Amino acid sequence: PFTTYETDHGITFDTPTYRQGRILLPVAAWTVQKVTRITNGQAIEVVNVLAVGLAAIAGALIARRLGRSELWGLLLAIQPGVIVGLSRDINEPLEWALLLCGLVLWLRRRCWAAAPFFVLAVLARETALFVIAGLGLAVLWSAFRSKTFLAAIRREIPALLLSPIALFAWELYLKHRWNALPSASSGTSFDTPVIGVVRSIRDGFLHPTTYFTSVHSTQLLWSFQRIALAVVVLAGAYLMVRGRGSLD
Repeated sequence: PFTTYETDHGITFDTPTYRQGRILLPVAAWTVQKVTRITNGQAIEVVNVLAVGLAAIAGALIARRLGRSELWGLLLAIQPGVIVGLSRDINEPLEWALLLCGLVLWLRRRCWAAAPFFVLAVLARETALFVIAGLGLAVLWSAFRSKTFLAAIRREIPALLLSPIALFAWELYLKHRWNALPSASSGTSFDTPVIGVVRSIRDGFLHPTTYFTSVHSTQLLWSFQRIALAVVVLAGAYLMVRGRGSLD
């Protein structure tokens, strides 16, 4: 996973900095392969299957913490991004499992215990930063409303800042190695937030007949998922403004 060559072990990187930027899954799979002597592809599958199981446990704990049935938490482990990641042997299951584990500890007010899970999550996939940034905004909003801003700055915010600092340090290392930043590569996942969701919903409403009859069934499912995501985001914003959104 730490090769310095664009082609190594029969694999050619299209964008080396981008691929090595998401280093955690390769490292985990490499470790499993060395221990079990299975193939690299099988090792990735083992890691992702274990990640889905871990996500199910963490989701159940979160649901219990919020006063809901554990079965609702299991849905977090089978959300579409995880299923697609599992089927394609990519990073989403591991990233998601680590984020949920961090959230379990965060909801118990163990912010520094949650921090290592958040750091690992961003090293699995940089888009985990959006979840961590959301937590930071929620903490600041809650602190502003309850006038405990300084306490939040001293405790929660430094724990959350470890993740972007770790990712930035790893990207600087990759820039030294490959002379390019992963976040500046053509394959980066960073873009203007929710623009893709907005455009997808816009296209669906402006051209419903063409859009919903011409796309592949999987894309149709993703379109409904995006609409559901937009509804959840709006509901969360509404509850936060009304003062009902809480991390307690």
